[in-house]
Amino acid sequence: NGRRVGSVERVLVDSANGDSLICRSYAESPEVDGEIILTGAPLSLVGSFVAVRITGADEYDLRAELLQ
Repeated sequence: NGRRVGSVERVLVDSANGDSLICRSYAESPEVDGEIILTGAPLSLVGSFVAVRITGADEYDLRAELLQ
C-alpha cells in the first residue's frame, strides 16, 4: 500500500460512511480487499467514477483526496 501513496487513480465510489466515501479501484475486490477512504468530497458522488490522489496508507486501507 505504501508504494501507492502519491499516485493518481480512477476509483468507483461504492458507499458513504459518515462524512467519508468508501471507494475501490481496479485493484480492490469488494468485501475482500482493503478500501480507499475519500474524505472532503460530496456524498452525492456515490455510484460515480472519480479521479483521486492517494495520500496515505495503512496495513489494509488507503486514504485519498478528490482531484478536480
